[in-house]
Amino acid sequence: MRQQKLHSFEKSLSNSIYTIGYVKSNQSIIIAVSGGKDSMALLHAMIKLNHLLKLNLIAVHINHHIRKDSTADELFVKEFCDLNDVEIIIDHLDPDIKSKDMSIEEWGRELRYKSLYRISSNFDSCHIMTAHHGNDQIETILFHLSQGAGVSGLRGIHSKRNRLIRPLLSLSNNKIDNYIQDIGIPWIEDQSNSDLSIPRNFLRHKIVLPWEKENPNLVSAFNQISKNANDVHESLKFSASILIPQLICNKEDDQIFLDEQLLKAIPPYLL
Repeated sequence: MRQQKLHSFEKSLSNSIYTIGYVKSNQSIIIAVSGGKDSMALLHAMIKLNHLLKLNLIAVHINHHIRKDSTADELFVKEFCDLNDVEIIIDHLDPDIKSKDMSIEEWGRELRYKSLYRISSNFDSCHIMTAHHGNDQIETILFHLSQGAGVSGLRGIHSKRNRLIRPLLSLSNNKIDNYIQDIGIPWIEDQSNSDLSIPRNFLRHKIVLPWEKENPNLVSAFNQISKNANDVHESLKFSASILIPQLICNKEDDQIFLDEQLLKAIPPYLL
């Protein structure tokens, strides 16, 4: 049987997966699927690419039970996975356990990752794939800047971290839109995405989208900022590892004495 021609989005995703590494044939890969546009594009593309990658794909849907239509989202994702012969695991969160000092967004994000890691521990050599893309990278870096972040914050979202893999970071939201429209992939809209009281939504609608219209290369520019910040961060760690032994001038029992003059000479950020 002749293999189907790959869409440009699928080719970009495949290249990104091979660049990130860690993905091997017969390996289990969890794909976090909310039912929204980004995760549905990722899931559809991974199903299409799996004749090449030969992975054990597992979709995981986390029902946060925050919105009234969360059950409809769950059923939508389950039906799509059933139609495409993809194993699906559904996990449920209880918003009543959220502490009062956490926003609903913070709570959802923290519990979602805990759930994904817990589920992945049931599979050998399992990685978790999320649909964070280039525009998410822009929003994250701008959000960190608004909080006065330093070099660490400018690193933004990592393409790989522990078991997490984010292969769409080099791709813009526009490319996801084009793929969804070209292929006709079904997806559901989270109405909370239009709530401008949520800081990330404000950044997306009021800053990033208008800015991107003026500068189509914004995603690649912010990915370069992330790379530069990560290089600086690694350089600082490397410099610190060399300096630390030189700082120790004496050790007595359980006490360590540091060279005061050398400490004063170290630039504040490295210190």
